[in-house]
This record gives sequence, structure tokens and C-alpha cells, in this order.
Amino acid sequence: MTRRTPWFTATPAVVGFIAACALIGFACASTKPDTPAESQPYPRTENAGADTTDEQQPGTAMPTDPGFAKIQVIARPAEDSVVLRWAPTTPHGWRIGNRVGYLIERTTAGGESVLLTPQPIRPWEVEPWADWMERDSANAFVGIAVYALYGDTTLIGMADSLGQDTLDTNAERNANLFGYSLFAADNDPDIATALGLRYVDKTVKRGARYTYTITLAKPQAYRVDPGTVEAGAGKTAVGPAPKNFTANGMDGKIQLRWEPAQGISYSAYNVFRSENRGRTYAKLNATPIAIVTPADRDVPALGVFTDTTIINYRKYRYQVKGIDAFGETGKAAEVEAYGRDLTPPPQPMVTNAEQIGKAHLRMRWEMAEPPGDLAGFNVMRSAHADSSFKKINRRLLAAAAREFIDEKAVDGEPYYIISALDTAGNAAQSFPLYGMLVDTVPPAVPTGLRGTVDSLGHVRLVWKRNRETNMLGYRVLRANAPDHEFTQLTGSVHRDTSYVDSIDVTSLTRNVYYRIAAVNSRFGHSEMSAPLALRRHNKNLPTAPVFTDVVAGDRSVELHWAVNSNDRLRAIVLLRRSASAEGWDTLATLPALASAFVDNRVVQKTTYEYQVAVVDSSREPVLAELTVQARPFDAGVRPAVRKLTAVFVKESNSVRLEWAYQDREGDRLYFVIYRSVETGEFVPLKSVAGSLRTFADRALIGDGTYRYRIQAATHGGAESPLSDVVSTLVGSNRK
Repeated sequence: MTRRTPWFTATPAVVGFIAACALIGFACASTKPDTPAESQPYPRTENAGADTTDEQQPGTAMPTDPGFAKIQVIARPAEDSVVLRWAPTTPHGWRIGNRVGYLIERTTAGGESVLLTPQPIRPWEVEPWADWMERDSANAFVGIAVYALYGDTTLIGMADSLGQDTLDTNAERNANLFGYSLFAADNDPDIATALGLRYVDKTVKRGARYTYTITLAKPQAYRVDPGTVEAGAGKTAVGPAPKNFTANGMDGKIQLRWEPAQGISYSAYNVFRSENRGRTYAKLNATPIAIVTPADRDVPALGVFTDTTIINYRKYRYQVKGIDAFGETGKAAEVEAYGRDLTPPPQPMVTNAEQIGKAHLRMRWEMAEPPGDLAGFNVMRSAHADSSFKKINRRLLAAAAREFIDEKAVDGEPYYIISALDTAGNAAQSFPLYGMLVDTVPPAVPTGLRGTVDSLGHVRLVWKRNRETNMLGYRVLRANAPDHEFTQLTGSVHRDTSYVDSIDVTSLTRNVYYRIAAVNSRFGHSEMSAPLALRRHNKNLPTAPVFTDVVAGDRSVELHWAVNSNDRLRAIVLLRRSASAEGWDTLATLPALASAFVDNRVVQKTTYEYQVAVVDSSREPVLAELTVQARPFDAGVRPAVRKLTAVFVKESNSVRLEWAYQDREGDRLYFVIYRSVETGEFVPLKSVAGSLRTFADRALIGDGTYRYRIQAATHGGAESPLSDVVSTLVGSNRK
């Protein structure tokens, strides 16, 4: 009869014939080797942690029985024995083997054969299994093995049915039970023995090699071919550790992942945890974790286990070890991890923003049940409702804070969010809040308005851009007299800081006048700028000059220009100003035939703007339409040291150097002295202060010819060429 422990009342999760064979490394008919998989606890039990893939077990297509089976055999050497494991390749072959039993024959290299099992090896009867279950009720694999052997009396009776258990639903049930038995045998050597699928040969001699042949005790109509394996006693190698063992610490749990080791097929895995830095470990899974392989999907094999019994921020060390087909444990892979708080605080609930000043907005928010680990709040601002928010509070607001005043609110960034932050760094953001400013302050009056008029009446105006961040643009207005009403030239707001106009040069009014006004994004208008008067060109005026070249040196700026040779000019006027100035200064008044000028009154690293004008008998200057800019720079070149002399002073056994050099004003100067002995290369000897013009070389290294050169350099990086070479003879024999 069949006995089951009370907990074993339901059928275990279906793993399937192909997956079960692959677990112990046997080549079953129609299986795919190395099929990708994910880990499954098998059968399903309550583990210390929870496997994340248990609810999505991949299915396995049921293969067609080929009509015969082969006994697959593997061997494991030990110091004084050889352990054998075997199984037929089909469920029906397994049923036949259970009934008739197996014989094991051992053959030496010399051909001597011995039958190791005079009595066929068969599975235990029901009663020994029942006794075992009562002694060890916590061993789930005992119940699995009993159920596989005796749980279906219909299938037991089909062992002589010429394969009826290979058809339809019988085939599926038989394959499942076959898989259960192999899985149980892989994970417990004693169960493998009790299932009639394991044998230990303790009569071996160390160093000898044997061939083991396992056959059915009696031939059957359903062919079951023998299996063979070669082995000998020897040192047992420990299996390798699983690969790529990683841990991902989450909130209240840690997920472990690993890949199977290369060179071995582990049947299942055990996971262990240490809370004392690896001194002791406790197994977490109640039953081994198997990597179940779906035959119809090409995905990487992956073991997964989630430990849900952790305390956040406590560091744990984990090990995972593989179990081979002999029930032996391989080397451990290790990893450390800890869980952390990932739960954000409640979302702040914001109310409407309130304007309390020109650029002051007050935001208020609520939080119904603030958590104990609430650290505080940040206020974020952006030009967009859904992105690009930046923190505007300097320090984290207190956890008790429920309002914030933005003292620099701007129209260009009207969106706000309140972000609640806990002590673990988790954040929860409010919905975006729109804070609209009511702007009653007009923009500042534009400055820097200037312009030019050419002989065709083309006017070009430029001015400085306002500094307000909410600027929309400008209005441009024109009149023929400063006290006339100015007419707007721009129908819409002009968004640039330059404007091109066209005027009638034949008008009797001598000047034309322009004013501009700034407009902000709320269409607030500034006061108009002061009028700019521009002289209309008389058609008889000379042609405007044109700059042809400008060359900036380290101490000067060289200017070149061209004029109309047909014009009867009286003078050329050069104007200059620094880039930051508004008004022009007269730099020079030159003869009418002048076409170049060198400005020596410059300061390095200062940008200058130049204008040139021609003056005829009307004494009305005509300016060039385009100005030029130049910025003198330090070229980094200094003149060479002059008048260098070297004299050997016998009394002090030194060489005295003297030289001449003219400092440049503002340079922080120093000298580098180079020396060569005999025909050697010049190498730096000493750096001396720029105020010195003499040096005594007392670091002589013997008699011979000493040659010297000196280079001037500045702390700003400028330097001179090396001076001419001077030499002197050093030694007691010097005449």
C-alpha cells in the first residue's frame, strides 16, 4: 500500500521529463542540452525567503517515447571507493527498471570481470519507506520519492504493458513522476540508493581503472540498452562555485541572482546567510532551488532567490552552493548586501501660490500624516510644468515647515513643486503649482542707443539689451525734430537690439531723431530713451572711409584704412574707446593722405574699438560705417641677455658671471643659467632673481672648459632666447 505523510496531500509542481533529466546531466531523448532556465524551489514549500519566479514556472513540451531506452551512468571517484549513479532515459524504461532491477558488472583494464550485484538492485518496498518517513518527516524528498514510486497504481501496472504509460495523459503523469524521482535522487544520496539508482563500490584499488556496465536484470520487450562508465578510486574534486553571484538590496528584502558554473550541471542549489560576517551560516531555503529549463525559449540560465526576512541597513553575507547528481555540495559563491528604505514619504498637497510683493510668491502645503523619518522639504522651480525643476531653497526646510516664500520669483519660471524628503533620501513630489506674478513695474529705460546714416539714407541703430529676465522686446520711434511727436516704426514688438531704417537724404531738415522704449512680457512699457540725433548725409559729402586691416601686437595696435582718392579731404580723424565705454575719444588727427597709424598708448589684455572719419572743407566728419576692435596681448617673447662674461676665480674656485639686461615694466623677471662642461649638453644650473646681474658658480665638478648661457623669463610665462655662449677654462694649470 502507499503511505503519505500528512503534508504530502497535493501533487507537486510539474517540472517535466526533459527538465528532470537535464538536472542530473543525463541525455534524454529529444532534450535540448544547456536549455536556459530560471530557478524554482521544487516542490513548492514555505522557505525562509521567497523565490521570485515560483509563480511563473516555464512549461516543457512532452517528448514522444522513442520505443527504447538507454541507461545513462555517471561516476564519482573517492579515496577508497567509486560512487555510481544511473537512470534510464525514458519514463517507461524507468518503470521497467524498478520492476526487474539492475545488475552492475565491473571490468578491469586486463579484462577481468566481476558481477558486483548478485541480486538485482531495485527500489525499496513500501514499508522501509514508511519507516523512514516517520523517522525523518522533515525530509520532503522522502515523500517525493515514495509518491514517484507508488503514488499511481495504474502506472505501476503498466510496466509490462509494452509502453501504454507512454501514451496520452499516462505519458505526462509518468514523465512527471519520473522527474520527481530523479530530482529527489540528485538531492539526497540515501534516497538515490533507496530508489535503486545508486551504488558504492568499496572493493576498488587505488590507482586502478575500471569499466562499469549497468544492465537490466532481465531483457524486456521494451529495449533498455546497457550503460557504461570508466572510473577509478582517487581524490574527489569539489565542484566549482556558481558564476556571477550578485545581490540587490531592496526595501525589506534582498534579491540574489547567479548563473550555473561551467563544466558541471548542478541539480539544484542551496542559499545560506550569515549575520556575523561569515563566521556561521544558516540555510535559508527549506528545499533546494532548481533551475528549470523551458525547452521552447532561448533565455540565459539564471538562479533567483529573494530573502524577505532581513532588517534594513543590516549587512548580510550570502553563499550559494550547487548540489550535483551525487548529492554533494560544490564550492560557495559569496556576496554581501543590505536592504534599505525605499518607501517615499506621503505626497505634499499644495495650495494656490500667493503674491506678497513685486517678486515674492508664498507657497503653502499640507501633509496629513507625516512619517517619523521625514527629514524636510525642498522647493523646486522650472520654466516647464513637467521637467527641468531646480531647487531654490539653500538649505533643506524643516519637517515641520508648511510654507515657503520665493523672494526672487520670475515670470520665466512660474512652475513650482514641493518635494518631501525622508532620512533615507527617498522623495515624494507634489503636483506642479503655477505661480503667476502680477507685474506693475515697467522695464528700465533702454541705454546705449547709437546709429549711423550712409549717403543713400540707410540708417542702422544699435543699443544695449535690458537686464530684466521678462523682456519681450522694444519699440522704435522716429521724428524730424526733438520736440515733434515721435512716430512708431515697429508695428509689433521688435525683439532684437538693432534696427535698420531708411530716410530721405533730400529732406530740408538737417537731422533725423530716434527714440526707443523697452517692453516686458506683460506689455509694460518703459519711458522712451533720450533722442538720438543723426545727421542726414549731403550727397556732396566725401565717401566714408573703410578700415582695411588691424594688427594687435603686444605693445601696440596698427591700423590701416582706405579713402576715396577723388575726394578733397582736409584731415583724417581717428577715434578710440574701450569696449566698456560709450563715448569716443579723439586718438589722432592726421593728414589727408595718411592711411595707417600705430597706437602705442595701449594696455595689454584691454579691448579697444576704433573709428575713422574723413573731413573735407565742410568740416562735417564722415564716419566709417564699420568700426574695428583690437586687443593687445603679450606675445611671450623677451629680448636676449647681452654682454655675458665668464671668468674663473682661482682663489674661490668659482666662475663669476656678469651680464646686462633691460627690464620691461610690469614683468616679474628671473634668469635661468645654463652650463655645459667640455663638450656636454647645456643643462639648467640655477634660477636667480631678476634683480641680479652677477652670479658665482661654485658648484664646479673638476678641471676643464666651462661654457655658459643665460635665458630671461617671467612668472607670466614669457621668455627670451638663450644668450650667446661664453666659456672659461677651469683648473690649477690655467695660465
